[in-house]
Amino acid sequence: MESGCPDRRGIAFTPALLAAGVFTSAFGTGGKKSVCCNVPRLDQWGVAALLRVNDVAYGYSAHAPMIFTFNLAALLNVLFAVAGLRATLPETRGKPVKLWRLGLPPIFCTVTSIVMLANTPTPHLLEFMWIGAASAGAVAGIVAGSRVHLEVDQMWGAIRLKPSYAGLAAALGVLLTVFADSIALWMGIGLWPPGHDPALGAALLSGFLDGRAWRIAARAVRSPHAELHVD
Repeated sequence: MESGCPDRRGIAFTPALLAAGVFTSAFGTGGKKSVCCNVPRLDQWGVAALLRVNDVAYGYSAHAPMIFTFNLAALLNVLFAVAGLRATLPETRGKPVKLWRLGLPPIFCTVTSIVMLANTPTPHLLEFMWIGAASAGAVAGIVAGSRVHLEVDQMWGAIRLKPSYAGLAAALGVLLTVFADSIALWMGIGLWPPGHDPALGAALLSGFLDGRAWRIAARAVRSPHAELHVD
């Protein structure tokens, strides 16, 4: 490779990059053939332009070597999502639990979605979109919580829900979203298209868990007493 030639390794030939290649090939400076890149009439300025267009279009440097960067906050966020998923398992088995445990899945998943938003340099518009997604999820959760069959032991503060996978599905969605986002962060790749942020999906699902848990708890305090045994 001749001295001063941009490194071709890692160049992602995306549609934007190919379009820029056609342009610079047609209007190259001097009609030279690049020795290092083997593209007709494309000099070193043209290669640099290709790389710049790719970086701007996809938000990351495609010609930079892939480097694994460990991020402790991202790892802890994944663990929060795992804890939220695990806290939904008693509901899938119809197992009685203490009433306060209803709040664990929404707390863990909401913290996860907030951290995802905080880790993203965003305009205020995206923050309002996050609030809107969380609110829409909460409304859906309230509706779903109104239809859950439950039994409550008012003496011991225990509750048993009819086996359901609604909470599990929402928590699993949060976990998959934050896991994919964390992997992209660690590997330094642009996984999400410009203008899209996974925190919105996490906000929608965590809002669903928030509204559902709140509605179930509100109904539980007014429900008749039933004898339950909590392990």
